[in-house]
Amino acid sequence: MNEPAIFPLIPYLLLLTGTVSAINIYIGFEYNKKDLFGKVINAFSIFVFFHAFYVFYLENFYIHERWLDRMMPFIFVYGPFLYFALRAMKGKTISTGRVLIHLIPFAIFFVIFIHSAIYGWYKDPHIFKPVMRISALCSVCSLLGYTFTGIFSNGSNAILHMKRKRNIVLVGGIMMLFVSMFFIAVSISIAKHGTAAQSSYVFRTTIYTFMLIITVLILGYLKNMFLKIHRADGERPLEDALDKDATPLYAKSKLSDLQLQEYTSRLNDLMDAQKPYLDPSLSLENLALQLKIPAHHLTQTFNLQLQTNFTSFVNKHRIAYACHMLDNKSGSKLTIEQLALASGFNSKISFNRNFKLIVGLTPSEYLQEVTST
Repeated sequence: MNEPAIFPLIPYLLLLTGTVSAINIYIGFEYNKKDLFGKVINAFSIFVFFHAFYVFYLENFYIHERWLDRMMPFIFVYGPFLYFALRAMKGKTISTGRVLIHLIPFAIFFVIFIHSAIYGWYKDPHIFKPVMRISALCSVCSLLGYTFTGIFSNGSNAILHMKRKRNIVLVGGIMMLFVSMFFIAVSISIAKHGTAAQSSYVFRTTIYTFMLIITVLILGYLKNMFLKIHRADGERPLEDALDKDATPLYAKSKLSDLQLQEYTSRLNDLMDAQKPYLDPSLSLENLALQLKIPAHHLTQTFNLQLQTNFTSFVNKHRIAYACHMLDNKSGSKLTIEQLALASGFNSKISFNRNFKLIVGLTPSEYLQEVTST
């Protein structure tokens, strides 16, 4: 099956996707090796890197051996990655056994791929076509199954507030859903009109475009985490410095006591209802945006009305959330690191330090007291 003689966009998409994935791998391993979600992202980046350059190699050196691309079951790995990303966001563990179970479809079709390469039955259309139909049907079921499972899973509401992580998973889910629908449409088009070459090329271009979009989103997420990792380990954020040093400047604030009280009420309502503090990347500017007030007004509210600063205020809510999880036994099965991530902290070190500072006990000591009563 020869593809249409149009501008060869696919090799450029693949080269760019592989390059961005390589950058993601480097940054991912540098910034945080203990974050479970980070580990999933790193593994995904490695997989996308291999996928992109495998197809790129075929496009340049085995352009007429299209079966090498069509039969390689990469598609069966994207669904499990979405599932594991959601699981990591919920603070749940990912065991080796669970990973192996979810990779069974990929393993089955990979064995079929190897068998075909060895014995050459891909050349026989009476065998090749039925196998590809079965593979296509299974891949669509896999994509749709993982997508809808992710949408309707009974996960923590905290996922909705993890903005950057949520965007990566959301785009991944949309990609899988769109690819499934597009694949069905392409199959119908081929069956009715026989326009296999054009339809196949458009389909593949769409897939690789989505791959590039996701790798760019991951790059943005990793860059943000890389820049914040030192702050998470104890450096005082810039907005804290501004908060702390700004108090004297607001002695003659134009905000009235009534306005300060209104902002405080809106702030507390937002923290209780939407829990924005569960997003590790939450900033003063982002919180002000959610409240629909100027950032400097929010800073004044912290300093003048609440007598605190942004980070202290947010960390108190995060620790209170962690204590609530431990009190209700929902957090007792989590490791300290998982509890820290589920509470909105970037690192276990920051979580332990703030927990001890606010509660007076370490998380382990607090858990012992809870379980003994």
